[in-house]
Amino acid sequence: MQRQQMRYTADRFGAEHTHERFFCTWQGRKVTLEYSRKNGCGCIQFGLNGAEVAARQAEHEAEKRRIQANRVERIKRNPERLAQTIAALNRDIQGWLEKYALDVQDGEAEGATFCRERITALEAELALYMA
Repeated sequence: MQRQQMRYTADRFGAEHTHERFFCTWQGRKVTLEYSRKNGCGCIQFGLNGAEVAARQAEHEAEKRRIQANRVERIKRNPERLAQTIAALNRDIQGWLEKYALDVQDGEAEGATFCRERITALEAELALYMA
């Protein structure tokens, strides 16, 4: 079990108090115990195990996809906003293509790779609006 001690000033007279934190792993979970000597109380927290973390991340990704799909549908229902969005995406793609050309010309492989990834993502987003 790991131990960490923190000192803090909680009142206007500058008196120092200590909190102690204890860390350990129990059945694949990160467990944290915080204890205050000042008032003799504490708090214990149990983290998520690997399977629960993966399930929570999958739920989060599904929620993000649902929100993005709703956003695309709302924009598609408004022709004026759809035209503005498509024009903005085309401007962004052109800007990234210019940066990509400069990075290739300068021989910066990392910058060129990043630009290419960004261009691919913008083209995929544009394809959603064009469909």
